[in-house]
Parts: sequence; C-alpha cells; structure tokens
Amino acid sequence: VVQRVRQNAEEADLWTRALQDFIASGGKMTMQEAKAKLAEGDKLNIACNEMKTLRTALRTARNWLQRVKKSGIDTGEAQGGEVQSLIDEHRGFLVIMPDELMKLKQTMQGSCLCRRPYEGFMIGCDICDEWYHGACISVSAVQADKVDKYICLRCSISKVYEGCASSIAGSIKKWSDPGELKKARSADRQRHQRKIRKEHRDLERLEPEMLKSQQELEMLKSTTGVIDCQPCQESDTAPMQDAPVVLEKPHHDRIADLNEKLEKTAQAIANAKKRLEKLDCISTHRKNIELEEDANKDSLRSFFAVVRLAILAPEQAVIAAKGKPRRDGTLSTTMESIVRFAEESTLSRFTDVSQVKSLFECICWCFRAQALFVSKPRFEDISSLVFESQNLKGLEEKPIRMLKSIVHRANQWQTRVAKALTPKKEETKPYDVGMLKDLLLSARDIPLKMAEELKLQFIIDDNGARYCMCGGPSDGSFMMCCDRCDLWHHGKCVEIASTRADGTRLWTCMKCSFSNTLDHDDFLTYSEDRRNSSQPRILESSDAESDRIAWPPFGLDGSEKALQLMGKPQTSSSLKGVVSELYHAIISEDLHAQDRISQSWFHSKAEPALDRSNSQVAPSANNNIHDQADSSGSEADMDSPVKGDTNKIECHETLSQL
Repeated sequence: VVQRVRQNAEEADLWTRALQDFIASGGKMTMQEAKAKLAEGDKLNIACNEMKTLRTALRTARNWLQRVKKSGIDTGEAQGGEVQSLIDEHRGFLVIMPDELMKLKQTMQGSCLCRRPYEGFMIGCDICDEWYHGACISVSAVQADKVDKYICLRCSISKVYEGCASSIAGSIKKWSDPGELKKARSADRQRHQRKIRKEHRDLERLEPEMLKSQQELEMLKSTTGVIDCQPCQESDTAPMQDAPVVLEKPHHDRIADLNEKLEKTAQAIANAKKRLEKLDCISTHRKNIELEEDANKDSLRSFFAVVRLAILAPEQAVIAAKGKPRRDGTLSTTMESIVRFAEESTLSRFTDVSQVKSLFECICWCFRAQALFVSKPRFEDISSLVFESQNLKGLEEKPIRMLKSIVHRANQWQTRVAKALTPKKEETKPYDVGMLKDLLLSARDIPLKMAEELKLQFIIDDNGARYCMCGGPSDGSFMMCCDRCDLWHHGKCVEIASTRADGTRLWTCMKCSFSNTLDHDDFLTYSEDRRNSSQPRILESSDAESDRIAWPPFGLDGSEKALQLMGKPQTSSSLKGVVSELYHAIISEDLHAQDRISQSWFHSKAEPALDRSNSQVAPSANNNIHDQADSSGSEADMDSPVKGDTNKIECHETLSQL
C-alpha cells in the first residue's frame, strides 16, 4: 500500500509539474487535450491550483464556443464587430479551438466589391462562389429570392474577356485552316439565305391577303352604290322590299377599314421587295468580298498566325509578358505594333482584321477593370472606366449597367454631402454632427472610395465647427490662421497655396486688414471643388493584379485550350518565312522592317476580279453586313423600289449606309 501511495504521489507530482511548466511557458492546448489532461488529474485524485486553472480555462472555452454558435456565423448573419471581438478574446485562452477560430477569420476576410468582411444580408455568385453585400450591389433579400442564378460583376467582366479572346481565336482558326474558312463562309450564306426566304414567305402571305381585300372592297362598292348616291331619309313609310340588306356594321366604315388595310398591306409588300433588293445587293457585295479575301489570303493567314504567336498563344512566357495589356488599360507594345501594321498594310479594310483592334481594346479594358476590383476601388477610377466603355465596341451591356449603377449611387451620395456641407457666409453655428455621421455610415453601402468620406471624418472629429469667411468646415485641406482674429481660412478662399504660405511670417485676413470683403459668390465653395464626372480624369490603376483573368488567354502555344479554340498551326512552307519575318519585326518593335513588309504586301497583292454587274461596291470588306439587313426595314428606308438605271446607285448608297 505504501509503495502504491508513493507511486501515485510521484505520478501526481510529475503531472502537476508538467502542467505548471506548460502554463508558465504560455502554451496552448485544444479542447480534446484539455479534457484528456483533466481525466488524468481526476484519476490521480489531484486537487491543486493548476487543476482549477485548467477547469476554468475549459469552462471559458465552452462558453466562448456557445457564443460563436449564437453569433450567426453558420447562417451568414454574423456581425463584423462581434466576430472581431470573439477573435481578440480567443488570443488569451489556454484552451483553444482552431477550427472555430479559422472559420471566424475566414468570415473577417474581405468579401464583396467593398472588401469588407461577411456581415448582414449577402448573396453568393453562382460562378465564383464569392459573397456580396446586398446593399453594395443594390439587391434586397426579397429580390434575391426571385433570382434563380446570380452572376457577379467580376464574373461578368471575365465573361466579356473570354468572349473577346474567343472571337479573335475564331478568326485565327478561320484563316489557319482552309476547311474552317469554307465552313464560316457557308454559315454566312445560310444565314443570308434564311433572311431571303423569310422575305419571300412574307410576300407569299401578303399578296393573297391584298388580293382578297381588293375583291371584298369591289363587292362592297358594287352592292352599296345606290345607298351611297341616295341616302335614306326619315319617313313614316315602310322601307322598300328590294332594298339592300343592312349589315351590322355600316358599309362605309367597312370600306374605310378595307382601304386602310390595303394601304398597310401595299406598304408591307413594298418594304419586303425593298429589303429583297438590298439583300441581293449584299449577296453581290459578299461575293466581291470573298474574291478580294481570296486574292489576299496569304497576307491574312500570315497576319493571324502572328497574332496567335505574339498575343493569344505565345511560345515563351517572355513573349507572353510583352504582349500583356498595360495596367492602365492601354494596348501593350506588341498589340500596338500589330494594329499599326494592319493599318499600314491596308489589311484593316477586312472585317476580321479591323475587329482585332476593337477586341484588343476590350481585353485591355477588362484587365484594368479586374485589377481595380482587387481592392476597394476609387470613385474616379470607376467613373473613368465607365467613360472609356462608351467608345468600345463589343462590350456586353450587363457589366456596364452594373458599373453605371454603382457610379450613379455614388453621385447621389456626393450630392447629398455637398448639400449638407454647403458653406454659409459668416455662419458660426456648427454642422449637425449626427446627420454627418449618418451620411458617413451610408457610404458603407457604396463599394467605392470617395474623397468626401475623409472630409466628413475630419468635420465630425472637429465637432462640425465652421471656419473661414465662407462659413465652411475644416475638411482636411490647407488652411491659414489670421494673426489678429485667430480665425482659420481655407487657402483656396484667400487664394494662397501651401507652398506660398511657408514663407509668410505674419498674415491677416481681409476683414482684419479693413479690405473690401469679397462677395460670397467670389469664394470657391466646397461643392465647386468636386470633379466634373462627365469626363473624368483617367487615373493610374493600382499595382495589384487580379487572379480572375489568365494571361495568355489560352495558355502558351500547344496547350489543350489553345488547340481546341484555334486548332493546330497550319502555315504552309511558302509562308513560314513570311510569318517568321513579320513575327520578329513585331516582337522586336522594328518599325523599318514592319514598313518594308507592309509595303511589299500592299504592292504585291492581286487585284480581284470583282463582280460589278449589279452594284458598284466600295473596297470595304464587311462580312457581317448581312446582320444589319434586319434593321433596313425602318420607315426612313421604306421608299418604293428604285427601277431602271438607278439600281446601281441605289445599291451603292444602301451598302454605304449599312
């Protein structure tokens, strides 16, 4: 028994010393480890201060865990302040819960466009699984219930980027493989023939209707001729037995309806014939385009082979980095060289080539937009982004609409701030700090950095005090203090810059120096200091890069995606030298070599045997011209068909307009 007691005492002493050293060293243990340690102490019947400390730490950890569950972290209702408080409290615990702590830290990581933590009602993107505050994207809980699938702004921009890159890849595949070129032209012809067949079906439907209406009108006129000449007069006598039967609707109303219907049908038939004539002109124009493309097919194949190797699927990472769009959203040097060569070699007259520049610009715009949203962007940057989008072709409307909505809300908020901070001449009553705090709080729902937020914070910290002769606030801008009245004045109001004030030892305001006081309208007020948002200044984007856009778009040459979208390079042996020469001239930015190649292409191109039997076509290649034929039926173009020798002029004018 003595030996057993002595052995238990030694084990208890070892257990106590180990726990004491562990606590003194500032170590941490998990809840499972703490429970196992307590079980060992209970088995040894130990009663000491360390045992009490461990029990208290375990109880505290359990209470903390209950508070974490009640915080709403699992349901998405946790508040950022409460989550941060739980994280701070956990730092001092002896018993830790790493899984719950990791979950809390993930909640506090930046989400949404505003990069604030998970807080309040949020909606998740069905593509990237990132969560967005409902207030930041102007989506309420009721509206979210009606949405089957939500795609965020950044995923919409990525979709535009991928669409632009795929369009260029389609042109590359078209001109790399003769079979793909034949397939693309066949698809264009089929679309065009469907439009022609539609017009013929309309004519087949309208012409019988017109004939039927004419016959009915003639019949009504023949049966109502007597009544029209001798209208009935009021009489007590009974009507004649052989008088025409009176219809439910008066004959003259029916005749008027038929005349109106005939007029509309005739106009529709004339419009259909007019559209058919235009479609015939387009068919002839397409044939001429294809002949001209065939005459320049070697140049087009070489050009798109270089676009592939220099931009979309380079062979080396160094070349890919050189073709990557700049951070400010402008074309890279390689892109600029390709666009310049296309213009100088006159290849830009072809639609596939001319679209390359527009698609390059859209790709660069998407790059800049994604880089801006890595962190909370500035109002000026997003305004310039929206302004630039007005001059771009090929951008989808959805991301532009979402950006405009954010900018519009920011403009409204800025207007409210400007109105609240409007200076009043010689006003001494301070601003309403409560109202300014509400304004500052409402800015949290706008995912943009605005200069007015900092100004509001300055004024709130200064308890809304007014200064200067204009009665405006201290908004963080440069101010001068009068050495007589101790009143602070805005540097812009007294027309003194901060650099000029450094050499001023003594300064007095206009009032103290008995000068004529300027009229209030002569002072530059706070609201006038706002930037004109109609043409915002383009600011340099942040240095951060988004991981949502890959560059090159389809990986390096030989990647699975590049082969799938562009096919295998099929440059003939006769063109390999030309492609290699142009490629190195573009990559090395050798302008002399580019000019030499473009001049040789310009002078050596064959003159196609154009079909000018029915139209005189300007040398403008527009493969998508048939897509605009649907809009050619507007009222302005619905004149009667032109006949005779003026068909050529009419066709030429029509194609020029299209």
